Amino acid sequence: MNNYHLKELRKKRGYTQQQVADELGVTKATISKYENGLRDINRTNIEKLSKLFKVDPIYILTGKSDTDWENIFEEDRQESEKQDREYWKTILFTGAISQVAPLLDQLNDEGQQKAIERVQELTEIPRYQKDKTP
Repeated sequence: MNNYHLKELRKKRGYTQQQVADELGVTKATISKYENGLRDINRTNIEKLSKLFKVDPIYILTGKSDTDWENIFEEDRQESEKQDREYWKTILFTGAISQVAPLLDQLNDEGQQKAIERVQELTEIPRYQKDKTP
């Protein structure tokens, strides 16, 4: 069963349970059961409530307005973009490694150690450092 956010909405709009019951053609007890999650609201009554309170039926079911959903979708979009950026960083890094690995493979242990030292030296030179601003 669902709470439907009906009680909050009813009070916000200044209706009594009896007034809402009269609008829907049900008993006050039915409205109480809707508000306390003891009974599901049928589709017809959700539509009537939506018109009475001037809200989207989804708001009655979830308590979320169109703006709330837009914010959720925006957060999802931003998270998706962040994951995409991380994915492409990984792909590019993997590509760089795939170019360097065969070169390192041509070196003996001492040569590989020197190559690592050279890369470490490059990371300390500002000209070769990435811009750290996001």
